[in-house]
Amino acid sequence: MSLFREAFIAAPDGLQLYTRDYDIAPGGLTPVLCLAGLTRNTRDFDGLAAHLAQTRRVVCADMRGRGRSAYDPTWSNYSIPVETGDVLALCAALGLDQTVIVGTSRGGLLASVIAMMKPALLKGVVLNDVGPEIDPRGIARIAGYVGKQDTAPADWDAAMAGIKAVNGDMFTLDDGEWMAITRAIFRDENGKPVLDYDTKIGDATRAYMA
Repeated sequence: MSLFREAFIAAPDGLQLYTRDYDIAPGGLTPVLCLAGLTRNTRDFDGLAAHLAQTRRVVCADMRGRGRSAYDPTWSNYSIPVETGDVLALCAALGLDQTVIVGTSRGGLLASVIAMMKPALLKGVVLNDVGPEIDPRGIARIAGYVGKQDTAPADWDAAMAGIKAVNGDMFTLDDGEWMAITRAIFRDENGKPVLDYDTKIGDATRAYMA
């Protein structure tokens, strides 16, 4: 039996957003909403969500253009203001009137904006891989590669090699851990890895820096 329920919820502009709802634990502990990084998706939180769901409700969401959520035909909508509205719409639709947000990178930025806009919505925020000051060098590094992959990797080993080439100088991981990350970034289509996000997110990121 699955640990979570799947649902698609409409964003304010009607775009369909995918969610996983781990509403399996009795009790009244504050629910947790997990928001992933710039090009990432709900799979990043598989382990954390399964652990937290033993004691509380956990919701994980694919932001627009990521994972199983719909791609936006207007790439400039891959922005903090639009995605903040998406998160608020998800909270309203799912009855999350008070929650703790666990936000990684881009997800942490969204949580920070919501903390300013709707402080009563939050019982707490956990920021992962992001802080109140954003180093421009980090943004430039991301903009240098995101969405620029012209062809799909030939196989999963090639996909993992590409991820290691971009990130290997920042993390010390074994091949099992690198493959787990690769499997979260790519989806499987007939045994072949395919990027699981809209590459136009890269255009939006570079436009932000212009």
